[in-house]
This record gives sequence, structure tokens and C-alpha cells, in this order.
Amino acid sequence: DGLKKFLVDKKKVHPKDLERLGLGFFKNGRFLDKFAGRIIFPLYDHRGNIAGFAGRVLPGAREDVAKYINSPETPIYHKSNLLFGLNLAKPEIKEKGAVVVEGELDMISSWQAGVKNVVAIKGTALTEEQVRLLYRFTKNATLALDADLAGDTAARRGIALAQEAGMELKVARFAGYKDPDEAARKNPTLFKKSLSEAVGVWDYMVDSIFGRFDSESGEGKASISREIVPVLTSIPDKIVQAHYIEV
Repeated sequence: DGLKKFLVDKKKVHPKDLERLGLGFFKNGRFLDKFAGRIIFPLYDHRGNIAGFAGRVLPGAREDVAKYINSPETPIYHKSNLLFGLNLAKPEIKEKGAVVVEGELDMISSWQAGVKNVVAIKGTALTEEQVRLLYRFTKNATLALDADLAGDTAARRGIALAQEAGMELKVARFAGYKDPDEAARKNPTLFKKSLSEAVGVWDYMVDSIFGRFDSESGEGKASISREIVPVLTSIPDKIVQAHYIEV
């Protein structure tokens, strides 16, 4: 209840306002800190104002406790509008383009490895608001995400939105590592090399699908067809789409 002691008892903030901002909750008549026992990541907007918080459990926590919790949607925090780290990365992004990762630790580890043109989107899908915001600073972005983009409908939709806005997208692959956080911490040299060797987003998706199935067997061809059709239909540029259909 340290938050209550400071904000409510000392600063006279009404507990209902803290509850509305997702900072705490009432239980058995007591107001408790929602983020107690967690590492806290302040979520800044691109101007440097704190809009919300994310909290990761500390080692040794109970298994039934959620690994991450975030501020709920509030009058000042909208997840779809925020790019974690943009307040710090703006100068580098203007110069070098953006590296887009999924979570706070991916962004922090990338920064510590020397890649400072990096932002996190909290998930696999770029939203329309995030695309508009990022486009103010660059037209070039490299996606360094954990998920299989070819099989992720939301990610494909975000990629299409970015390309419709005029952004050039590439995808980085980190062989042998589960995510950018691990790659940046354990092998910074390979991490940076993977970013520099990023491939076009549609090339990545098509290669990913063909790499998972046997294109010589009837069953493999059927599986490829089922997966590749939604990818091809999501390509917004009809000329680019026609190229991949022919290939």
C-alpha cells in the first residue's frame, strides 16, 4: 500500500481516480497497489509524458500470477497510440529508420546493445495510429518481432496499413534466438548483423511458408496454398501482389 500512503494520504489524491487510471484497486475495504511486487516500466508518449505503466513479475513469483500487466485504457493511455521508447529514439529514427520490436525488454536490450533507433509496439500488430506516428519520423522500418508474421492476421493487417501509408518495411530474423531481447543480450554482433541483413516483408512471409512445407508433395502444396492465399490478398500494392502470384 505504498502508493496509497504517498498519493492518497500525503498528496490527497482520491483513491477512485487512482482506480480509474488502473494504478490500484479496492479489496476488503483496502486500496492496494496493482503493480506491487513487479518491475515497473513507465510508458512514455513521444513527447516524454508518462501515460501509463507496465509491470513484469519478479523472479520467484507464483506461477498463477500474470507475467505482465499493463495500465488499462484510460483518458490518457491508449495502447494503440503509443510506441515504447519513441521519446528517446526519435533522433536516431530520423537518421536511420526504425527497428520495431514487441516488448519493453526487447527495446531496452536493443538499446543497450547499441541499436538506439528502436521502439516497441506491445504485440505483433502495428496499429493505424502507430503507423501515422512512426511515419512522422521515418518511412523505413525493420520489424524484429517474435511471432510468425505469415500466420498472424493482425500483424499482416498492420503491415498492409504501413505500406499503404508509404512505409518501406523489412523483417529481421534471429537464427537460434527466441526474440530480439535474447539475441541482443547474448550475441550483440549477430543481432546487429541480422538487422542489417533484413529482407523485404513479403519475401520473408513467402519464404517462411515455403520453408515449413514440402512443395513437392500434394499435401504440402495444399498447405502452402491455404497459408499463402491470405498473405497474397493482404498485399496492398497490386503490382507487387501480381509479382508474388506469378512467382
